[in-house]
Amino acid sequence: MELKNGLICSLTNKKPDFKIYCTKIDFSKDLQQILESVNIELEVIKKDKISIHLSFYLF
Repeated sequence: MELKNGLICSLTNKKPDFKIYCTKIDFSKDLQQILESVNIELEVIKKDKISIHLSFYLF
């Protein structure tokens, strides 16, 4: 990630094209841990949302 140009692919040195996917993407360990924690937090929020809706409708 560069401040001037934004995200740049380290393989092509171009801006990423998200219409197709990259099979050679390599995330750093830090980014993998962040993605895992965000996904876990998202699942917790989804479960809480369902619980709140059920409680509201039942009571």
